[in-house]
Amino acid sequence: MNSKIIICNIFLIISITFLFVIAFLLFSCTTPSGGTHTHNFIDGVCDCGEVEQVEEIKYTVTFKDDKGKVIKTEKVVSGKDATAPEAPEKEGYIFVGWDVAFTNITKDTVVTALYEEAGPTDASEVQFLGKIYSYDGTEKEIVVEGRMPEGYTVAYESNKATEVGTYYSTAVISNAEGVVERTLKAVFKIEKADDEAFNEWLDDFLVLYFEEDQLSCNLLFANPEDYGLEHYEAAWMSYTPFTNEEALADFEEIYDELKTFEDSELSPNQQYSYDIIEDFCLTYIDFYTKDYTGLSMSYISSFGGRPADLPTYMTGYIFRNEQDVKDVISFIKSVKDAFPTYIDYAEDMIEIGRPISDTTIDEMNSYLQQVIDAGDEYYLNKYFEEKFASLEFLTKEQANAYTLEVQEALKGDFIQAHVDLKAGLEALKGNCEKEGYLAAAGDLGKEYFVHLLEDNLGYSEINMEEYIAYLDEKVEEAMDGIDFAMFMAGKLPSSDYNRFVSYASGSKGLIEKTPEEMLEYLKKFAPTIVPNLKTTPEIHISYMDETVAEFSNAVAYYMNSALDSYDHEYITLNPLKLTDKTETLSTLAHEGYPGHLYSYVFAKESGIHEINKVMKNLTYGEGWATYVQLKLFEYIKANSAIKAVQYACDYLYFNELVSYLAYSRIDAGINYEGWTVTQVYTYMSELGFGVDMDTAKEMYNTLIEMPAEYPAYGFGMAKFRDLHIYAQKELGANYNEVDFNRAIQSRGWVPMEVLEELVEEYIVEQKTLYGIE
Repeated sequence: MNSKIIICNIFLIISITFLFVIAFLLFSCTTPSGGTHTHNFIDGVCDCGEVEQVEEIKYTVTFKDDKGKVIKTEKVVSGKDATAPEAPEKEGYIFVGWDVAFTNITKDTVVTALYEEAGPTDASEVQFLGKIYSYDGTEKEIVVEGRMPEGYTVAYESNKATEVGTYYSTAVISNAEGVVERTLKAVFKIEKADDEAFNEWLDDFLVLYFEEDQLSCNLLFANPEDYGLEHYEAAWMSYTPFTNEEALADFEEIYDELKTFEDSELSPNQQYSYDIIEDFCLTYIDFYTKDYTGLSMSYISSFGGRPADLPTYMTGYIFRNEQDVKDVISFIKSVKDAFPTYIDYAEDMIEIGRPISDTTIDEMNSYLQQVIDAGDEYYLNKYFEEKFASLEFLTKEQANAYTLEVQEALKGDFIQAHVDLKAGLEALKGNCEKEGYLAAAGDLGKEYFVHLLEDNLGYSEINMEEYIAYLDEKVEEAMDGIDFAMFMAGKLPSSDYNRFVSYASGSKGLIEKTPEEMLEYLKKFAPTIVPNLKTTPEIHISYMDETVAEFSNAVAYYMNSALDSYDHEYITLNPLKLTDKTETLSTLAHEGYPGHLYSYVFAKESGIHEINKVMKNLTYGEGWATYVQLKLFEYIKANSAIKAVQYACDYLYFNELVSYLAYSRIDAGINYEGWTVTQVYTYMSELGFGVDMDTAKEMYNTLIEMPAEYPAYGFGMAKFRDLHIYAQKELGANYNEVDFNRAIQSRGWVPMEVLEELVEEYIVEQKTLYGIE
């Protein structure tokens, strides 16, 4: 230890001494006579011939790649040039130089590599996709999309038309030498023009559908006045009792108006609008005719009911002007009037013999207690303080005043409303003696389940025996897929098998990235199965507050953007459920690209009426989004040479499928066949899932509160998968998934019955195009 100290000190002394001598020599010298001569340097040279020794000044030059990663740092003498490193390769891009010069350096300098997207070497990525136009008397055409190498040419056949009809087009792509490289085919249509009178009726119906709903007007319309919508009172959702006769009369009036139009005389897009509104009316006419009141729940639930919805919507509220700030404050204040009506609802349910269970009340009250416990620290206080301060249209004084007002409301009436609701619900416990809401309603509840299922799936009639048999068959297929993936993984060396287990269990992500990076990955995955969007909205990711996150069973959710805005989209993540990277990635595929967000923006860009964009079939939406989760695993598998990853993708593919299908099957078991918690436990155990009775009870309680909702995911996922497999089988080598998905996305989120018709129509057209018998 001591020797090291001495050595260090010696080197320090030597360094100092050396510098001292040099410093002395720079400023004086001895003359021939022995005297001392003082230098007089002119332009760096003394009259004695001595050259002035100037200490060199050096600057740091830092070379970075286009992501900001340092490639090299170099100390460069002032006025000299730096030497560039070899630029790193970037897949799909060509290095084109550096962003700033690094010659004659006179200051610290950062130099960044520049890249441009590499041009294609062939036409393999060019797409020729069909389109649908509305007749207006002008010529329409379709052309190939995507970049081609320099010198390539395209010759078209039948790609232009003016009149209504279906056209079969060809694009022949030749390379620079004139050799044909690809021949592509596509179908495009010019359809009958819209009926103006029906469009006006649809516009009026849109107003009827949204009037008095300021929350929806804010979220779905940047400029609601352009749609004939006004500014309405901002008040949170209340329960308002009304008679079935009143509601029935309202829906029958709308239905009678709709029937004044002849369906066959409308344009195809309008026919879809007509069918959507017809189904909407008939569903509610059936609901109120058969008196299903009280069998659907929303105000009170195990997930917090309407009170838990409020913070979600308030943090999603769009602030475009000062009125929006006032609206949010009004929503917060109005809970003191809204929440007491939920007690009225619960009491009405007791009166008609359909009381809310103690389990639901306990879970609801658990959520309410968390908000109460937060008190003055409830997260919306801080959220609105920061939000108001960031709004450019508010002065600092206005922002402070509104912050004070909303915080007084949150700390006062808002918390008190939660206290009163909790006490009111506690007093109503003990009125529900039977298990299950629909089971407790007997035959009427069973009938209502079928009613819900038909509405959610989008079928005019469902044979329950066939429906259950279909689910059982698909569950068995998915379990076979899991078994095969496990069998193949079991043949791997132990180290690779352990790696498989890490991926399959979620302890290690297939893609280890941040959520923001995952979205970029998904944007590369999406074009392999869907057409590119016309617009490129900026996607914002935010996170739920933990109070809400704890009661949410969602990993993430997407909230629809305004119909007349294309700049921004928003996805919210649950911070308590992000440890499984693969689950986060697949959920972002579901909610973002190419799931809900993509599908909704695609619909906004199409020519369908706004009604088709907002009145959406649940199973189409969730079936599509869960289907793309499966495709994601196929994509990851295809782009990996690692067997452990490939088998993990197979396992996760079928595990995702069987999970949703099992919930769909149990849903039918509980709400149609009257299964108990024990039967749920037995079913899951027979499938090989290691659940205990507590887990079975949790599943049971979830499904009695969400009847016929899980089939939107499970049945919907299986049906989308079936339709794609069917199209592949019918079209063979001529099947193009991008074009197929373009076709089935082109009409909005249609009922599954309509989707099946669209697929049949597409296959007939493609067979005609390619001459397939």
